[in-house]
Amino acid sequence: MVNKIITIVLLCIMSVAPAVAQHSGKSARMRAELQEFKIKYLIQEIDLPADKQADFTKIYTQFDHDRESLFDDMGTRFKAFKNKEGHSDAEYSGMAEAMAVFKYREGDLEKSCFQQLKTLLTPKQLYLLKHAEHKFHRKIMDMQRKGKKSKAKARKK
Repeated sequence: MVNKIITIVLLCIMSVAPAVAQHSGKSARMRAELQEFKIKYLIQEIDLPADKQADFTKIYTQFDHDRESLFDDMGTRFKAFKNKEGHSDAEYSGMAEAMAVFKYREGDLEKSCFQQLKTLLTPKQLYLLKHAEHKFHRKIMDMQRKGKKSKAKARKK
């Protein structure tokens, strides 16, 4: 029952995402709401006791913020590279290395978060957390796909 409620709330949030994304202030608010919802979802999925939820939220929010900054930085660098033409071999090599280093940096963030959560969560909760993250991302992707299909159908009419 709770999973159905979460799915409905998530559908509602995701259905208004494209409209909200048009305005940067609303986009930031939407991102914050989705982040809050994600954390509540993860807490529910790993069955985290109330006395540990604040610490979990603090650690996971910082991790998500750091990861988002990393993705934004790499995205900016990649777009700038892509928009420029006539790259030298050295520039291609530099971008390829930056892409590889990006994965290491992302792994370092994951490892740091894991080390912090290891002191807070049980081994079973750590295990369930990875599955819950994957499940959450799949639901988001499914909803986005469904949203695109319904928009395409509406345009054909």
